Amino acid sequence: MSILISPPIVSDNIEQLKELPIKNRLFINGEFVTSKSRKTFSGIYPTTEKVSAQVFEAGPEDVDDAVAAAKAAFPAWSELGALERAKYLFKLADALEKHLPELGYVDAITMGKPVDNDYKSFTNSVSVVQLRYFAGRSTEIQGEASL
Repeated sequence: MSILISPPIVSDNIEQLKELPIKNRLFINGEFVTSKSRKTFSGIYPTTEKVSAQVFEAGPEDVDDAVAAAKAAFPAWSELGALERAKYLFKLADALEKHLPELGYVDAITMGKPVDNDYKSFTNSVSVVQLRYFAGRSTEIQGEASL
């Protein structure tokens, strides 16, 4: 299930983002799920103080599920070599870059920033650059660790 949010938009040039479908569920173990308690909370658009979204609230059981999923995934991740890990980081950077307009929009409606033509915000684009940097560096690291 998705929700549609329609906060005030500063620029008319990004009309396509006005009715952006946003997942309101928790992402645990590779799936969007509702919280165990089914409780939600309101995301408030700070500029207008109006509700911009209703999202599920993660409770202790949801956190336990997420931690268990991460622990279960860790052995496979830790067995990957540096090149394979780098491929995943590059793939994540590509996905973030592809969705910078949506991420910038969500950033704006949650932080109260105006949404304008520069919706590929500096903050989000820096994240892409950092992921690519560390993905590249991962293949240069030598040696073993006890972790």
